[in-house]
This record gives sequence, structure tokens and C-alpha cells, in this order.
Amino acid sequence: MEKLPAKFKLLNFSKKNLKIKDHCSISKFPRIYEMILNKDEQIDIDLEFNLVGNRVPTLKGDLRFNVVIECQRCLKPLELALRSDISFAFVESDEDASLVDSSFEIINDHNKEIDSHEFLTDEMLLMIPMIPKHDHQCKKIENDYVINSNPFNILKNLKKKS
Repeated sequence: MEKLPAKFKLLNFSKKNLKIKDHCSISKFPRIYEMILNKDEQIDIDLEFNLVGNRVPTLKGDLRFNVVIECQRCLKPLELALRSDISFAFVESDEDASLVDSSFEIINDHNKEIDSHEFLTDEMLLMIPMIPKHDHQCKKIENDYVINSNPFNILKNLKKKS
């Protein structure tokens, strides 16, 4: 088992059937780190590289982590336990894509080296809800201002004064 490298060397890792198992600090993923409240969280990473048909690198595995983010309804902390099963095939042509089964998400990638942190960050961002909110009906934030029925009433009053 290997630790998470800075770059995924797709073809080399797949030829070796490399397995990566690591517990990384969330601080290594700045886009996630910015949006969560629990800054000391760890991410469990379990990945496996394989080669299909001696030419198509594949990546399977899962990511697990807990986040505390702000509820968009009540602005209080919301805890989420997130897990993502990932399954990718990195192909260069339609012929390569036909070699892998339908359980793989196909990525047309001619670059055989990928930034591991950016790639995994994208996957983690997909796991976080766009509008995070509690399952129960939390209290909505009340606004202190009153909206006038006609916004031009103020202008009408100004005209009368002059």
C-alpha cells in the first residue's frame, strides 16, 4: 500500500496494479478546506489502479470523510458523513472505451499524469450538496427589513418636497 502521491502516473501505476491507501489532512485540499468548519478532518482514501486490455488505465476506489458545513436554511453547523465510490477509465480513443465495461466513467485523457489532489478535490466537491441543509425543519432566518409594496413611493415623496 502506498501513500497518496502528488501526481497520478496513470500508465505506470496501472501496469503495477498499484494500491493507494492513505489518511490525508483536509488541509491538503484547499478548495474543500475553505468551505468546511471542521478544519482538522481526515480523508480516508482507498484507490486501486489497473490496466484493461494492456492499454487502458483504470482507477477504482472510494473516498470517505466527514464535513461540518453551514446549513443554508438556519446558518448553524451541519454534519455530513460523505462517501464516494469512484471508477474511471482513461481512454485515448473510442476503441479504447469499448474495452472497458459500463461501470467505468470514461475520461478522454491524453495526459498520462494527473494532479492527484485536484482530481480528488473535484470528486469530493461532487459529494457535497449544492444547498446543504438539515433534514429536519430548522428555523429559517428572519429578515429585519420590510419591503415596500411600491419602490417608487420614495421618489414620489421626494417630488412633493421640492
